[in-house]
Amino acid sequence: MNFSSHQNNLIDKIELALGKDKKSLINDFKPILNQAKSLYKTSEFDFWLKTIGEVNLDELPVTIYGHNEAVGVCGYLRNEDKNRIKG
Repeated sequence: MNFSSHQNNLIDKIELALGKDKKSLINDFKPILNQAKSLYKTSEFDFWLKTIGEVNLDELPVTIYGHNEAVGVCGYLRNEDKNRIKG
C-alpha cells in the first residue's frame, strides 16, 4: 500500500468516528491518533493522546461547533499533502 492509500484509510476511519456518539468517537480516536503519529512521523498528536489517556471521558469537551468543524474539514483532507494534513 502506498502513502496515499494509508492516508485515505486513515481519513475513512476519522469520518466513521465522527459519526459516532461521544464515547465511541473518543475511543476510536486513540488508535487513529497513534496511526496518524506513525504515518506522518510526528509528535504533533502527542498532546491529544496524552489528554485522552489522562482526562476522564466525561470531562473531555466535545462541542457541536468543534464537531461540525471537524466534519467539514474532513472533506478537504484527501487533497492535502502529508505536511499540511498534520494540523
